[in-house]
Amino acid sequence: MTRLLITQIKFMQVKNHNPFAMKCPETRALSGIENDMVKEMSKTFNFTYDYHISVDGEWGRAFENGSWTGMIGMVQRKVT
Repeated sequence: MTRLLITQIKFMQVKNHNPFAMKCPETRALSGIENDMVKEMSKTFNFTYDYHISVDGEWGRAFENGSWTGMIGMVQRKVT
């Protein structure tokens, strides 16, 4: 059996999806069911994670030239 070692994961979020993922406007902290689940998984499987908010608020749209908007474009451009 092959084992996969994951030490850091980057999660991206487009916008608030109550009650699943919410961002507090004052502190910019994330909360909600999805955040709680990721937090518990990181403890269980011993990895760290970062959240990155999509700068244009989109999941991703493809253009004819092969580039993308949204989160898909951020991954494509290796935005950190």
